[in-house]
Amino acid sequence: MSEKTQHKNILLAISAFTIVVIVVAVIGFVCFGNNDDNVIQGEVEVSEYRVSSKLPGRIAEICVTEGDFVHKGDTLAILDVPEVEAQKRAAEATQDAAKAVSDMADNGARKEQIQAAYQLWQQAVAASDIAEKTYKRLQNLYNEGVISAQKRDEAFAAYKATQAQVLAAKSQYDMAKSGARNEERKAASDQANAAKNATDVVKSLLRETVQIATADGEVSEIFPKVGELVGLVSAKTCKGVKFLDPREKAKEMSEFLKKKKKCDLVILISHLGWGDTKYEDPSIIANSRYIDLVLGGHSHSYFQTLKYAKNLDGKDIPVDQNGKNAAFIGKMTLTVEK
Repeated sequence: MSEKTQHKNILLAISAFTIVVIVVAVIGFVCFGNNDDNVIQGEVEVSEYRVSSKLPGRIAEICVTEGDFVHKGDTLAILDVPEVEAQKRAAEATQDAAKAVSDMADNGARKEQIQAAYQLWQQAVAASDIAEKTYKRLQNLYNEGVISAQKRDEAFAAYKATQAQVLAAKSQYDMAKSGARNEERKAASDQANAAKNATDVVKSLLRETVQIATADGEVSEIFPKVGELVGLVSAKTCKGVKFLDPREKAKEMSEFLKKKKKCDLVILISHLGWGDTKYEDPSIIANSRYIDLVLGGHSHSYFQTLKYAKNLDGKDIPVDQNGKNAAFIGKMTLTVEK
């Protein structure tokens, strides 16, 4: 190959390489050079589920905060349900008693119990002997005309009663000595099993007081607060319903009505109570400056005169409640000053 040909091939190779670099550069500029106009977009599907209790109870502890990542099985919240605790203690006591009866039926009475039953039988026999002798002596006196028939009959009735007591005591002794019959043992066993099942049911309910995560995920929202009652309504029947802080919503709506809708008067009709909960009427007023009057309920309070609570500006806002069941109906006259 001549020197001229070699030189020509080198130039062709350089030119081809240069063209490739330029093409790559153009492609890179088109695809990535303008970040504002070329944004890669997409969607990520996620599953959301709510954790709710089968039992109505009061939140004792919340173990997570919004934004936390939890794993399946992690504890989210703990409820305080004293009624179920009481049921558990009662069920356990019933189970212990039923088991004791069942064990005695299976194993027979202890030696001490057999001995006690024997002694009761012997005491009944001795009492019957005395009653028999008494009756025979009075019968002789009656035959001699010393006592009345009534005295003789009373002695006879007492003697017959002691005979019945002997038979009952003998039966108890025989049962203690020989053990319970098959039917009695089966009945005692069934009672013990029923009591155990009742205890198991209560224990399963108690497990519901600890709310755990059923899947890995991030805690997006926490609606209840510590001390609040939850589980009074099934989550299935109120899907999509969220609990919103009434203090913040009252503040938001009263400001909207006064500023946006130019209302002269904002009256809050409340069912939060007076001095009853953390969301009581005074707390609503204290968080707002645009509520002019509160007509309240829930606590069944009866105000003979208006009560007042200070708002954010320190202004006294009147509150009225009229008991319950429409027992008191009043009339209020308001004067709006502009």
